[in-house]
Amino acid sequence: MYKLEDLKPKIRAVEVFPTIVDGKEMVILKDPLDLCGQMVFLSPESFFLITLMDGNNSCDDLRMEFFKKKGVLPSREEISLLVNQLSSLGLLEDENYSQMIRSKAESILRGGIRKPICAGSSFPESKERLIEFLKEIEEIDVPLREKEPDILIAPHLDINISKPAYAHCYKNLDLKNKKIIIIFGVSHYGLSKPLSILPIPFETPLGIVPIEEEILKKFIENFGEPDFYDVLSHSKEHSIELQIIFLQYFLRKDFSLVPLLVDGHQGHFKDYSGFFSYLNSRDDIFYIAAIDLSHIGPRYGHNFPATEEVMEKAKDEENHLLDFFIKKDLKNFEIFKEEKADYLKICGIDVLKVLLNFPIKNGIIRFHHTGFMPQMASAVNCVSMDVFF
Repeated sequence: MYKLEDLKPKIRAVEVFPTIVDGKEMVILKDPLDLCGQMVFLSPESFFLITLMDGNNSCDDLRMEFFKKKGVLPSREEISLLVNQLSSLGLLEDENYSQMIRSKAESILRGGIRKPICAGSSFPESKERLIEFLKEIEEIDVPLREKEPDILIAPHLDINISKPAYAHCYKNLDLKNKKIIIIFGVSHYGLSKPLSILPIPFETPLGIVPIEEEILKKFIENFGEPDFYDVLSHSKEHSIELQIIFLQYFLRKDFSLVPLLVDGHQGHFKDYSGFFSYLNSRDDIFYIAAIDLSHIGPRYGHNFPATEEVMEKAKDEENHLLDFFIKKDLKNFEIFKEEKADYLKICGIDVLKVLLNFPIKNGIIRFHHTGFMPQMASAVNCVSMDVFF
């Protein structure tokens, strides 16, 4: 048990969902990393206390702030019970959380394979059903490519609402002699550094894809092994995984993988310039950027629905961003990021920024898609885009 006089609890970044249980208002806390495997149901009063747990307030501060707000002074025992419950579930930034992270990450690395997390949701979990699922996407009519791209910009949106976009990405894709595929994915769970690699093979219902050992070694020599948090982020992240099943199905040849997650909140990418130069010196690599664009509607914090008109206006804005990207217009790219990216909830702008380190000459949008979620009055835009050196 914690000694309350020594403690200033800090809640981790968690997902919050209001709900009703037996006619009473409740708040659900969910750990994005799923360390404990369960959700926490809290009263609004307990949730208010949690909002004060920023690492600066002592437990006596929590009691007094609650008294000021609610007119009732919680006992030390009540505060202790709540703090220890949160700690036991890995929801506080404390030693127990660090131990839980380490234990789970070490288990993943010992297992030696990154297991699929989207099987059974975004795509079928059995090999036979997945092949039938992908055959349906293969039947979607798409124009032939006149030229093979050097970089493919692809969605990481749920496949079930974005099949045409994935078809335009992967159908008729012929990488010729390129057998190394670097996938830059968005880290939805955050990282401890701007760029992180996972050093173990990826598994899907279609088989296991090995890691490209030479590039892995080069990355680790320069930037070190991924820490435990980054390993967990990789294990939960879908943006890379969703590309792999299409590569396995449509390429119909062996390839090796370099899975790189990007988190622009952790700093700039200048430290990686030497690594990018090394990649640029090779002619056996194909690049994929797994990004989505605007996320619009109540699900994403807007107070209006994602209508077709709204999403078309968002596409106009996205076209400006992609034009700045292709022209390597860093000034206007950064202005767009500062002024519009947060409002549009663009998921992948830092991945595009990483790609500015490569010798981009031009590009073409093959398909600009909107995945609608009518039950939530929300939608997400994405593109299939070929980029050329």
